[in-house]
Amino acid sequence: MSFGKFVTLSVAAVCALGFVSCKDYVGKEASHPLYMKSMTAKANKSYAEAAAALEDFLVVCPQSPKAHRDLAEIYMDNLQDYESAVAHFRRYAALSKATMTAEEEKALRDYVQLCRRKEFEIYRMQNGIKLASESPISVEKANALKAENDGYRTLLQQFSENEKKLIAQKNELQKRLDEAVAAANKAASAKTAAASTAKPATAASEKPVAASGKTETAASGGEAKNQRTYTVQKGDGLQLIAKKVYGSARHWKLIEEANKDALGANLNIKVGQVLVIPAIPE
Repeated sequence: MSFGKFVTLSVAAVCALGFVSCKDYVGKEASHPLYMKSMTAKANKSYAEAAAALEDFLVVCPQSPKAHRDLAEIYMDNLQDYESAVAHFRRYAALSKATMTAEEEKALRDYVQLCRRKEFEIYRMQNGIKLASESPISVEKANALKAENDGYRTLLQQFSENEKKLIAQKNELQKRLDEAVAAANKAASAKTAAASTAKPATAASEKPVAASGKTETAASGGEAKNQRTYTVQKGDGLQLIAKKVYGSARHWKLIEEANKDALGANLNIKVGQVLVIPAIPE
């Protein structure tokens, strides 16, 4: 066994065990190395090699209508193996039945019958069998048979094009569906995240405090219910502190009155000193 044949059979065996799904190549046969090898061999008129590569590909992906059809055509047109051609045409018809029109089914049946007739003619000639009504085929009849054969081939090609369009439409619809699902999931995730990070609204009576200052609300007490404290920072003065805690420097006298015992007559404040911040009278 040659190394190339060994590699081919090894790839087919691994794929057949399920490591590669057949559906991954239906409609995308040209992306598989074995299929590309077949088409290259066919282009080089190495028809036996092309057929062998397609047979190996069908071990990997037996559900590919396109591979069965291509193999049937090679057997019929190039290798004159009509029995194999009929087998693959029928497999192609079975796999494509859901999308075939009545006209396409009839054309394919006629094509199979044509293969059967050619198969019989070869058998008859090889065995010297003559028909009772056998007579030479006229040029007109030969041309008519050729025209019939060409008509079948045209119908088969039209079906192939329709099949490609249907696969393309299916892929496009699947892509749109995936995008819609992804967008919906993203919107739902964003909504959940926003809800989990939302904070309660700030009470109207609370005043903004500058980042450099530090205030604390008293835990309890009658008159001190809304009373807070403030830890003096470097550079603070009573007016600056009032600006920080009340939003306006004009209320500094409230701080002075609330802390007159701690400040003394000279209103001296020290860094780190804790001042009482009374509520603004209503």
